[in-house]
Amino acid sequence: MLEFNNPIPVVVEGNKDGYALYVTNSGMLENDVWCVVHCDGGTVRHYTTDQIRIFHNATFKITKDNG
Repeated sequence: MLEFNNPIPVVVEGNKDGYALYVTNSGMLENDVWCVVHCDGGTVRHYTTDQIRIFHNATFKITKDNG
């Protein structure tokens, strides 16, 4: 398990903003599991790697709108 010192802003379920708190390995052949707290309401949910996107990263030109 890797807990982030600074939560990572992410987008889940298409358009919901949240912060990734930690990621854990699901095994060699599976997606990792990310723990995300939603900005709207504070709900904590778990997502696999293919279900989340980084909210913004200027280095890689990733924005919420263009993924």
